[in-house]
Amino acid sequence: GASLKNVGKRFGYGSENSVSKIFAKNGFPVRSKAGVGDSVRHDYFSCIDTEEKAYILGLLLADGNITERKSSQKSIKLELQKEDLPTLELVRSEFQTKNKITASRGNYRISVHSDVMAGDLRKYSVFPRKTGMKFLPIEEIPHTLQSHFVRGFFDGNGWVTNTYHTLRGKRYYATSVGFSDGYRILDELRNYLESILGVYHVKVCRSRGCFEITYGSRKDIATLRDFLYSNAT
Repeated sequence: GASLKNVGKRFGYGSENSVSKIFAKNGFPVRSKAGVGDSVRHDYFSCIDTEEKAYILGLLLADGNITERKSSQKSIKLELQKEDLPTLELVRSEFQTKNKITASRGNYRISVHSDVMAGDLRKYSVFPRKTGMKFLPIEEIPHTLQSHFVRGFFDGNGWVTNTYHTLRGKRYYATSVGFSDGYRILDELRNYLESILGVYHVKVCRSRGCFEITYGSRKDIATLRDFLYSNAT
């Protein structure tokens, strides 16, 4: 993780170029300066042991992005809507980074560079070009923190809707709760929710270029609500 200049000083070489040539000759990659100065807690995801870590992991699984570059450390990005700025501020604080939250196409985004963090995220199914390949890493998360992880995923790829109807002159509404993503992860998620909560084993349906699962019974919605929020801070 040291710079070429500091490596040179340590081993008695006067220039970065000399060190770079030795690295190249021996097959060691030389990264660019992108992210070298980032202050970030690189080992943040080495162990999921807090509510915040579980929640942010779920959010990254839904909305995060990892970019690989040949000459720099991997970039971990999270982009959310303006209304979710407090969530990005939480992520910034948890990552212990001084990187700024920036505006991007009407949204807000934070990014850090860290090969270590990207490597840890891979075992939780957060990796480059993850669309359609994601799995549910629920077994890697302590049981007491699983609801926080699912809540993070829900905040990224979930929804609650009220649809109004009129029947015999009376107006009423029907509530539905759902998740959207790839088929594999949703299939695993519905099996998990049924096994621990007993909610109805809904179908994974194709919708608007992706897949979704939807819960409509009042009992199941109440069960999901309590699971997601009863122990949330």
